[in-house]
Amino acid sequence: MTASRLFRSLVGAVPAVLAAVSFTAAGGVATAQAAPGIPSVPGAVQRLQLPAGQNHTETSGTVAQGKSDSYSIATAPGQRLSFDVASSSGNARVSVAPLIGPQVANEVPHADLVADGNDYQIVISSADGRPVGYTLTITAV
Repeated sequence: MTASRLFRSLVGAVPAVLAAVSFTAAGGVATAQAAPGIPSVPGAVQRLQLPAGQNHTETSGTVAQGKSDSYSIATAPGQRLSFDVASSSGNARVSVAPLIGPQVANEVPHADLVADGNDYQIVISSADGRPVGYTLTITAV
């Protein structure tokens, strides 16, 4: 197999956003590795959306010990969003970041942002690492 065919087959098999493909001519070995600065996806991501005619959405769950729950939401340019996470112990935290760009909020109970029209990722975690039940509310204000 030629180097260009091998390279094309690797690129087709590995998402370009999550991996960088390199090819070493000496020995003809192809390798795939995580691209620098791009975090790995921790697990399943649940898609949230604001229902038509409503200005908020809510979801509940339980974060397992030492784990986190991941969500994503699409936004409109200029849309103002508020993220609130509540738990009986007060230990639930929310982190919010656009798919590309700096983090907006890091492990806080409440966050506000003016969206740029891209998707945002939302991660729910526990402040002390222990399991915690939570309710996440996202409101367009």
